[in-house]
Amino acid sequence: MRTAKIVMMFLALGMFLVGSCSVYSSEPIAGDLNGDGHLTQSDIALLEEMIASGNDDPAGDLNGDGQVDEADLDELEDLVCEANGADMTDDGECCTTTSDGTLCCDVNFDGDFSNCRPPDHECRQDSDCDVLDCPVYCSAAGKCRCQGMCDEDEDCIILNCPAFCNDNGECGCKIPCQDDEDCAFISRCRSSCADEGHCVCDEDCLGQGEEFDGDPEQNRCCPGLEPIVFAEYWQGECGFVNCLCWVCAACGNGACEQGENPCNCPDDCGTPQCHQAGEHFMDFEGTEVCCEGLTRADDCIPDINNGQVSCACPDCPCFVCVLCGDNVCGAGENTCTCPGDCPSPECTPGETIPCHCMNNYASDPPCYECTEDGTWEAILWHEDPCLCMFWTGCADAFVCDGETGVCEIDCRMVNCDPGTNCNICAEGEYCDENTGLCASGCLGEGERFESFDDVEGRCCEGLVAVPDHFPGDDGFCVGPNCPCFVCTRCGTDGECGLDENVCNCPGDCLGATGCDADVCTVVEGEYTVYGTCPNIPITGQMHRITQLHGCGPMDAEMGDEPCFAFWGYKWDGASCVEMSGACPCYNCDSLYWSQEECEDAHAHCADGQESCSLTFPNGLASVLGATGCIDHNMIYTSAGCYGAVHVTGVSRTMYFTCPFIDENGNEGTCSVSLDDLID
Repeated sequence: MRTAKIVMMFLALGMFLVGSCSVYSSEPIAGDLNGDGHLTQSDIALLEEMIASGNDDPAGDLNGDGQVDEADLDELEDLVCEANGADMTDDGECCTTTSDGTLCCDVNFDGDFSNCRPPDHECRQDSDCDVLDCPVYCSAAGKCRCQGMCDEDEDCIILNCPAFCNDNGECGCKIPCQDDEDCAFISRCRSSCADEGHCVCDEDCLGQGEEFDGDPEQNRCCPGLEPIVFAEYWQGECGFVNCLCWVCAACGNGACEQGENPCNCPDDCGTPQCHQAGEHFMDFEGTEVCCEGLTRADDCIPDINNGQVSCACPDCPCFVCVLCGDNVCGAGENTCTCPGDCPSPECTPGETIPCHCMNNYASDPPCYECTEDGTWEAILWHEDPCLCMFWTGCADAFVCDGETGVCEIDCRMVNCDPGTNCNICAEGEYCDENTGLCASGCLGEGERFESFDDVEGRCCEGLVAVPDHFPGDDGFCVGPNCPCFVCTRCGTDGECGLDENVCNCPGDCLGATGCDADVCTVVEGEYTVYGTCPNIPITGQMHRITQLHGCGPMDAEMGDEPCFAFWGYKWDGASCVEMSGACPCYNCDSLYWSQEECEDAHAHCADGQESCSLTFPNGLASVLGATGCIDHNMIYTSAGCYGAVHVTGVSRTMYFTCPFIDENGNEGTCSVSLDDLID
């Protein structure tokens, strides 16, 4: 019976092999989507991808309905099945029938017709089923079935578990499972976890690498396998068990597979190659060997912690072959793999010693490194790492000078304005805001610097250093708390250019004629004059200055606290209004003391004039010029004098700097002060 079964299976296999041969054709084959001249499972996979992606490529429209869908997939499966020498059944399976009625099906359309079912033989009792070459029984439906196959649940009572007949016509225990180990306790048959999530009986035969004992003539191996003697192979040695023990294997197929080794299947497994000195390897089966004269050692490395040396070994069957005992610490050897040849290490592999560059680095570069054998070795640098252009590691607040290789203090980190020397840079140098390094040379337009000494030559040719002052939010001049300057074209082109304003360049930005300032401090009145300029009038004489006031609204404002204070009169842009009855008063220094004074000062506004111009009497005109302009508190006169008015209560004082040429023709400056003598 067993021989007949094997012959039948080979006949079925032969039919499959004959049927699976495809004929090459020069004509395109319908359904050959990969163009290899065959109709195979690969073409089915390509069509499934086309359907899933919505690809309506005409090559996939096999039924000619203009769409690529499941109907075309059914058509292609019919074509592939026919190409493999079989036919599609009513149940949608690709099957072929042997001469004795056995139905063998190709489940995956890959030409494998190994899923076979015996023919339907009617029966009344088990003895009617001897025609089948398998352990048989007569099912409840009156059909002959091999054990494990079924029509109804009651056909599965032979199992020692609550059993059922699944959709594939196979008996299974109604025991839920996730993997084969969940089914190992079933003793009636070797069981495994089926796709449905229940335990089912496996085939009765034993697979590759499975063992049994007893008479090898009673072959329990699956077709294609033969019993070979069970043997252990460990580190190049054979070990045989004192029993009639066998293992099922396909020995002789040229592949050393499960259960086979050089002891029981030398044709497939041969003798393993030995490992040379220093070779590292893993050996789960104990089959790896070192070449003659070498020793197999655990692949451990020394670990130094707090000066103590221990061996760190990997969590695996890892080994190394060493030539231990020749007094040479050779390949693969260390104090763990061969302590006799290798002394304890000086350091931990990968550990480094810094160079101590003394160059304001965040961390110094390494100069020595510990090698794998635990010894120190100098690191070869192609360039000096202590020069910062070759080691990117300056500490915070330091920048690398690419010329000297020194990490210098970043002058931008100091609390001062860019372009000044920040008290870090040497005299004649400035802080380059792009690099953070002190730089020398002239500064361009708009560049700033700080200097307690002469500013001559700091700005490039054609530029003038002026104080870094500018109008504040209230229009009055402010500036940094330092002797800071900015390079401009002030006084050279008559234009109010880059970084010029009424505070640092009134000549270009304010002027003495065509004054169009909107808001200005009230300075009209009589003043005495003194100073260093030539032609100063006699001190003690009073000189009256007249003022054409601005027509824009004054910015004086009162607070919310009621009080009995009278602050004066404010021009609101249209009329004069009284400021009183509330405290405090903001920007009130320029208010008028009477409504008449306020209205007289702005009488010209009705004529459309908007100006803050000044007129100086003859005595002052010889020094200051005949006219001037005032914007908030800054004044510029027609003689080129510039200055500011200082208000203390009701008192006004003005200070001017004027140009003059001495008797030798040298240009210079002189000072003029005006005081209203009100304490």
